[in-house]
Amino acid sequence: MKYALSAMLVCVCFAGGSANAKPEARASWRVADALNACLINCASESNSCKRLCSATYNGPCTNACDNQAQFCQQNCQRR
Repeated sequence: MKYALSAMLVCVCFAGGSANAKPEARASWRVADALNACLINCASESNSCKRLCSATYNGPCTNACDNQAQFCQQNCQRR
């Protein structure tokens, strides 16, 4: 219970700080959050891809997953 109250207090503090922020700052936070979410998604897809690689074709499969991740990351940064 103590941890839940502490977490709620931290959330309220951050929410209050962002509510008073300038609109330009909040917009840049949203852009940064969207970029981070996109990059995290790319990493997750890459890890999923690598898990599917068999031992026989591990090298080429892993390289293909890395190339796909790099392309995904470039698309994130273009947005």
